[in-house]
Amino acid sequence: MSRWLVILIAVTSLQACHARHADTAGDTNIQARAAVIQRTDPVAGAADIQASEALRRAIMADPSMSVDARNVFVSTQNGNMTLRGAVNDDTERGKIKQLAARLPEVKAITDELQVPMQDSELKADSPTGQGGGDVKTESESGR
Repeated sequence: MSRWLVILIAVTSLQACHARHADTAGDTNIQARAAVIQRTDPVAGAADIQASEALRRAIMADPSMSVDARNVFVSTQNGNMTLRGAVNDDTERGKIKQLAARLPEVKAITDELQVPMQDSELKADSPTGQGGGDVKTESESGR
């Protein structure tokens, strides 16, 4: 009986430690990204770093965002924010741009986000009607 009690306590302790680590992992990732921004972008001022961090936190806080959206590259220089990477669809792209536009430090947004084309768009885009490309950019999506 006491052996099972010890095992139960050990498992419960491990689960609590894991949960505590998961709760703080997002903050650690944001801090690490801020450190990378500071090292790789000496021009970025405090307001630029704050804007990039604020957008990353907003993306991470939205449970509807995909893994791809959570890994979007965000860079801000002199209030000009650049968004780069893949997202699942135009809805995600729009949400991210909307979150960025709400930040008071952001003057302009450069959207370099990529959205995979849907099957119907692939067929229509191809000269043979059989499909062709697989990613649409901002200019191709009519924005």
